[in-house]
Amino acid sequence: MTKEELDQTIGQRIAAARSLRGIERRELAAKVGFTTWRVARIESAHAGASIFELVQIAKALGTTIPALIGDQPLEDNAGRVQ
Repeated sequence: MTKEELDQTIGQRIAAARSLRGIERRELAAKVGFTTWRVARIESAHAGASIFELVQIAKALGTTIPALIGDQPLEDNAGRVQ
């Protein structure tokens, strides 16, 4: 997997996890202390996320970094696997 492919996977999985939890992009940004623009750039794979950013995002979404990179399934708030 290339860096670009990984960035794309991470962005898609962050957006999916956010959607599963009913969290808007601006809400996620506020929770992690980033701008909405930064979250949008990560989700659209126009910018890669640092490890620090991934940790903050995973915590805010109640998930794990392995789930965000595609190594584990995403779960919704009820624990249902997506």
